[in-house]
Amino acid sequence: MTDPSGQKAARNGISFEKQLKAALDPHPRYAATYQLRLDNGKADGRPCRYDAIVYDRQTGDRILISQKAQHSSGSTEEKVPFELLHLSHSLKSQVAERAYLVLFGDGFSRVKDFYLSPQFRKYMPNLAYGEKWPETLVLIDFAAFCGYIAKEKL
Repeated sequence: MTDPSGQKAARNGISFEKQLKAALDPHPRYAATYQLRLDNGKADGRPCRYDAIVYDRQTGDRILISQKAQHSSGSTEEKVPFELLHLSHSLKSQVAERAYLVLFGDGFSRVKDFYLSPQFRKYMPNLAYGEKWPETLVLIDFAAFCGYIAKEKL
């Protein structure tokens, strides 16, 4: 019996959330709320859900966390540019001061390396509202993201 993609995505999301909680919750600098729903988080006014919003207790900054998980071949990696548009819209709307799109899992094709390379920003230099890619929006893999948490660099 095949596994419907929605169930597979839910399992991937739960796996990511458990690991994200393990990295964030014990850290004294960061406080996180998970599965945050924004009523008009998308540019067209529809609601969206982010995996977490992190509050930096030192700076007072709010940090959006969204993930795209892929553990086998599939279309998740094709959704990365669209998710970047949502995050850049949320930053422009002042929902948060910074945002991360975290790539999670070992099922990405070679496109993951392209997404994480400087060439991707040259390929897609503009995001929401045609504005340049903000420095406050970071596309990163999960291991590097955990390093940012550990070094208090979110």
